Formats: sequence, structure tokens, C-alpha cells
Amino acid sequence: MNLESSVLSHPYRAWRRLFAIVVVALPAMVAGISMRDSYVEGLVGSLAGLPPQRSANVGNVMSIQSEQVLAPRMPPQAARAASVVVTATNNYVTAPDNLPDVGVSGIGTTAPGYLFTTAFRGSAQSHLLILDNQGEVVYFREMPADVANAANTDFKRQPNGQLTYFNGAEAAYKVMNSAYEIVDTWSMVGYPTDEHDLQILPNGNALLMSYNPISMDLSAYGGITNAVLVDLVIQEQNASKSVVFEWSALNNIPITDSYHLITFTVFDPYHGNALELDLDGNLLLSNRHTSDIVKINRATGGIMWRLGGRSNEFVFVNDGGFSLQHDIRRLPNGHITLFDNGNGRVDFQRETYFSRAVEYELDEANKIITRVWEYRNSPDIYGMFMGNAQRLPNGNTMIGWGGPRSVGTEVTPDGQEAIELNFSRTVAGLSYRWFRFPWVGRPATTPTLALKGSRLYFSWNGATEISAYRSGGRPLRGCIPPSPQSFALGSRRRRPSP
Repeated sequence: MNLESSVLSHPYRAWRRLFAIVVVALPAMVAGISMRDSYVEGLVGSLAGLPPQRSANVGNVMSIQSEQVLAPRMPPQAARAASVVVTATNNYVTAPDNLPDVGVSGIGTTAPGYLFTTAFRGSAQSHLLILDNQGEVVYFREMPADVANAANTDFKRQPNGQLTYFNGAEAAYKVMNSAYEIVDTWSMVGYPTDEHDLQILPNGNALLMSYNPISMDLSAYGGITNAVLVDLVIQEQNASKSVVFEWSALNNIPITDSYHLITFTVFDPYHGNALELDLDGNLLLSNRHTSDIVKINRATGGIMWRLGGRSNEFVFVNDGGFSLQHDIRRLPNGHITLFDNGNGRVDFQRETYFSRAVEYELDEANKIITRVWEYRNSPDIYGMFMGNAQRLPNGNTMIGWGGPRSVGTEVTPDGQEAIELNFSRTVAGLSYRWFRFPWVGRPATTPTLALKGSRLYFSWNGATEISAYRSGGRPLRGCIPPSPQSFALGSRRRRPSP
């Protein structure tokens, strides 16, 4: 649902402030109606011109340690034959004027649902965002400006139907229901909470990570005597927030396996960035700075195997391997997917730097790994830090290309670009991950109404079940009543030119 709808106000403009205006949101009653307008702009206040409501401010902090920006990606190519290129200029009357403009292109068939991402560390306001296929805003939540490294990350729908995101100001994950109300909080017990990943499990438990700084003498390894070593700690907590499983990378993985420079004052040997519940009930962990996937026995804490990096146990039969990866996921068919950032290492170099989404078949018994699918953009995109690859129910893959650009691409199994979205890195900032999920939003807030000139503008932040609005009025004594009118969503809704 596009953010803003509008309608001409009653022609008796001199009397327009004398009417009690009623604008009713009409639910979508017909199957197949497009819900692009679910954030339709408007309905709070009245013709008297009360200011539009905004979502409550919340804030996040993200420290992307050692994931430095090295070089920008070239802008998306506009010369793709048959690809429609548009820009959603998200400039509305009833919403803040700092929502990012979103460029959209693509020619393929997308999976159902809305697009979820974040915008942070730009010159403009940071946001949680739900977008439609036109790049229009369906839902936004303002986050604090990027002060003192404040940002927001990992905005997604969990398998239980709730939405979660990392709130850096509180150093915790917040949980929202379908009304966008915060109903729960997850944070580490006894350690700082890391922003990279939260997984809510089918039994109601949750997996979280911590980057735990420890003062340590690393001179025996070639480091400094007063170093700070950042351990990676994993916890599984039950619904009452009691720890039922805890695991430390420092107790299980030699720091000499790391590609991070041990001479740094802050030595981050592991840099975990994704957790996944495996099909057999054990855990998969992606560690960027050891450049490997670690399978952990959930009962004993022992390492079952390691894939990639200095201690790789697998044979790659048709692939050169991955480097400094993100977002390990296990598919129902037993394959795994990940986002291969492709950073150079002392033992890993490509002639041309590029990132990709890749799917592998794993033979865990014989320790053989076979690439069965990959997507490498043309021209190449090199996402040096962050990134994700989400397999969608129709077989498409949603790829977040990480930094330094803010680009999300959904591709079909045969490599066709179904849709690509991007916003300005300088203005809107970074996007940590891009997701697509089916979603029904029923906001607890009231809609918003604003008057500009002779038009009423209205919206309902996050509503996805609105197909039309009906406006009417009750005149004061002696006034000519306006005629009630209904109008469907779908026309231009943005702020008119002066």
C-alpha cells in the first residue's frame, strides 16, 4: 500500500473548517486487491489541521567492528534491456519528510510479501522500513539519529509471526506484534548483547550472541601485552529468559585460526554474524574473522565440524570456497546458503573482488561440499561487509549486498533479476540485511489526516488490509453539507508540487 492517498476537499472551501470530517478506512474485501497502499498517508487529526502523528522514537547501536568501508560500488546499471527503472520519491504530507527515496528496477516475478530493511548511518533520519514492490513505504519507525554510533539492524519477521529488530540505544532486541506494539525484549544474560542476529526457535527459545571484551596479554602470539580480546559468546534462552545453553568461542576455537590482525589493540578473532538451528537440532555459526561455518553440538557444546578457513575439514569439488561470509542458513532439503563477501585473505585471493549468494550441498559424512547454485551480479557487486541471502518459498533468493552501498536484489532460480531496490548511501545510509516476508499489519495507532490546499491527505502507518477510504462530513448549523465520497487507493499520493 502506497504511503499517501489524497482527495479534493469539499468545494465550499471557505466553510471547510466548519465540518466534522469523518474518514473511514474500508477493509479489502476482494481477493487479489493490491495492498500497495497499506501505509496510506493520512488520517489523524481533522480538517482543523492537527499535526500528523509519528511513531515513537526508538534507537539502535551497531558497531561493525573491522568491517571497514574500502571502496564504493558503482551505481546500479540503468541500461538493462526490458528492465523498468523507477524511483519512489517518498515525500509525503502526513509522514516525516526524511523517508528515503528508493530506486526500483527488475523484470522477473517476485515472491509474495513485503520487503523489510533498515536505513542507518546516513545524513538523514534512521528508519526501520517495510516497502512494497514499487519502493513505497508501507511502514516506518523512526530511530534516533546516528549519534554515538547509534543505529538499527536485523529488522525481520520471525517464524512465530512477530517482528524483531536490534535497538542499540537499549542494547537489546525488541519484539513487535502485528499492531507494531513492543511486546517483549531479548538480551544476553551477563554479557553485552550483539546486534548481528536473533533467532526465535519453534519451541519459543531464542539464540543470541555477545561480543565479550576480555583484557589479555597476547605477546606470546605476537600481539601486545595489554590487548582487548573480543570473545564470542552464544546463549540459548527460554521464554522466561533463563539460559539453557551457553558457548564460548575462546574455549573452543584457537585464536591463531583468525585472519584478524593480532597486533591490533582490540583483537576480534571470531566476529560471529549468524546463528542457525540445524535440521538435526544442533547449531550452525558463521564466524567472519575465521572465515568459517562451525557446527556446534547443542547438547555438549563440542564442535562437530568446521567448514572453510584455516581449519577447514571439507573438500570443495567445484568451487573455490568463500571468504569472510555472512548469513549461514540451512534449507529444508539439507543444502546451505550463505552470502560470500569475497574479501581477500592471505590464503584467499580472486582476480576480481566480487560478492555472491551461494548454495551448497553438504556431504557431512564424507566431508564433501558441492556448489549447486550461485548468483553473481553483472556487473560485479563487492559487498565488503554485512550482507545476507534469504531463500524464498517460490525458490527466489533475496540478497542484501551489504556495504558500502544499500542494495537489495531478488533473483529467480535461473538468475533473472526479479526486483532490485536501492537507496542513497550518503543520505539514507546503510542497509544491514534485506528480507521479504508475507505480512499483515493491523496498527494500534489511529490513521492520519492532513489538509494541504484543497486536498486531504491520509495514511495509516503499517496497515495492509485497506483497499479504499470513505470521507464524509456533518455540517454545523446553517452550512451546506458536503457529499460523502468513497475513493479507492491507487492514484498518486505524494506531496504535490508547490
